[in-house]
Amino acid sequence: MTRRRGYRKLFVFSAVLAVIWLIALPWLTALPHTRRYLERLDAEGIDPAAMYYTELPPHLFADALQPKQHPSPDTRKSNATGLP
Repeated sequence: MTRRRGYRKLFVFSAVLAVIWLIALPWLTALPHTRRYLERLDAEGIDPAAMYYTELPPHLFADALQPKQHPSPDTRKSNATGLP
């Protein structure tokens, strides 16, 4: 009985790993943000599979370092109470 349970665990683990490797990772590379990042690395001649972050120029990560654009308080919708 325990041998069968071990095979079942191995099968479930293998199936989860296959779904991540064959479906989730390719889907992530198709997202616009990831696609732009990979194109930027390609333009710089950097192989993403062999890079070390300490050896890369900082401008590659400039978009990640920029502050996020939030709407100003004047353009936000007022809440139901009328308070700012």
